Amino acid sequence: MKVIRVLMILAMCTLLVFGLSCNTSKPTTYQLTTIIEGQGNVSPSSGAFVSGSMLTLTASPASGWEFDHWGGNSNGSENITRITMDSDKTVYAYFTVTPIAPNVKIQSVTLPSNVKASTEVIYPTTFRLVNTESVDITGTWQAYSSVSGNYDSGTVTIPKNSYLDITRNYIYTNVGPVTITYTIYYNGVQIDTWSGTMNILP
Repeated sequence: MKVIRVLMILAMCTLLVFGLSCNTSKPTTYQLTTIIEGQGNVSPSSGAFVSGSMLTLTASPASGWEFDHWGGNSNGSENITRITMDSDKTVYAYFTVTPIAPNVKIQSVTLPSNVKASTEVIYPTTFRLVNTESVDITGTWQAYSSVSGNYDSGTVTIPKNSYLDITRNYIYTNVGPVTITYTIYYNGVQIDTWSGTMNILP
């Protein structure tokens, strides 16, 4: 009986040791946390991921919003970013309101007539910016000549429910047709443009 009892104890010890040696440890995981600033979402948004995992995060803005940039444990302005889960990560996704172009138009453009090519004679050109919004609008205008290839520009504030006339003086040195283009921008976005052609006489 003692021999049997000893054999049973040895067998149990063997099984116990074998079980311990076969027990594999769980893989290390790290936590991803995303924080939204503004309105939108990020996928994947959170969770535990195995150490060394490469994640692709995609930011999607809500209606009326646009993705601006990443922060925290990521950076860049593209809406897709990649991170390696080698530690706990916190990623910020920043969204901004999509700019709405105000109702500002270029009207009443007055080009000079009987323009003769000269290096001295100055000819005025006047264009009107009309603002039908209930607030003052500050924008940037730009003038372009197809002959010279030069740009002229400035920043102006158009009063609410009103207009602003802008007069610029130019010298035309080359004979032939020239196209003048006026463009108005708001927060870097083009909101209106006007183009006209006149003939420069010898």
